[in-house]
Amino acid sequence: MIKFDVRLLIVRLSHIERFEKELCGHLRPEERPLEPQMKSLGEPLWANDSSAALTTEAGRKWIWATIGPLMDELKPLGLTACQLEIQHIWNHADRWTRLQLADGFAALRWKVAAELNEKFFLFLDKQDAELFEREEPFGSQMAGAFPSANQELKDAAQCISLGKGTAAVFHAMRAVEIGIRVVAREVGKSFDVQQWNDILNQIESVLGEWRRNGIPGLLKPDKDAKLEYLSRAAAEIGYFKDGWRNYVSHNKRPYDTLEAKSIYEHVGSFMKILSEHLSE
Repeated sequence: MIKFDVRLLIVRLSHIERFEKELCGHLRPEERPLEPQMKSLGEPLWANDSSAALTTEAGRKWIWATIGPLMDELKPLGLTACQLEIQHIWNHADRWTRLQLADGFAALRWKVAAELNEKFFLFLDKQDAELFEREEPFGSQMAGAFPSANQELKDAAQCISLGKGTAAVFHAMRAVEIGIRVVAREVGKSFDVQQWNDILNQIESVLGEWRRNGIPGLLKPDKDAKLEYLSRAAAEIGYFKDGWRNYVSHNKRPYDTLEAKSIYEHVGSFMKILSEHLSE
């Protein structure tokens, strides 16, 4: 998916259209844009007002300043015919008359419209666009501690902004799995392909032993603190398993965007808290 700022394209095409009219002599003097005329600098775009007049050096500079950036802006959209037309105009800007230039700009605008008609565009409102573009949805600390989970949550956010709720929940549960792997590692277990329920039972077994006998090498205050955040993490993982993971993984039900956003926020908060103690 490509992000494209259509406002720039609209502004540039508007400038080109007005320039066409001026080249053809269709604008009254008071309507003519000051920038193309450059009268304040005494540098007109063309040698005289004849329709057969050629552009001046200042005129060619203005033309390239207008269409040069447009070529770069159209590259991400793959508008190859438009790019060739821009290059064609520039290659002939020193020998075309005013009317020939006007025809060249008209052809460029037509090709932009024609090639855009072959593209499919998605529109996001401001709120969804902000969600789509979040690089660190739950802060730099979480992103630094859990870069893989940060990517999953970025993907979940983009799915929500595009109206793909079930896909968003799937990515959120993948983020939780990264948290499970780290929690399991913290209690001396490994999490790979086994069921969530199996690894949770193993985690709870170790935590139970630590509650009874203490954690080797830790004093009671440190033991209590570690047990607190690990116990909370295990409880949250169990909640995710019973609430959503079993359903989204086994194709038992779809999720709309409102549900998905709530789950996404819940998972993100969980990973953010976990990042205060652990990391990948």
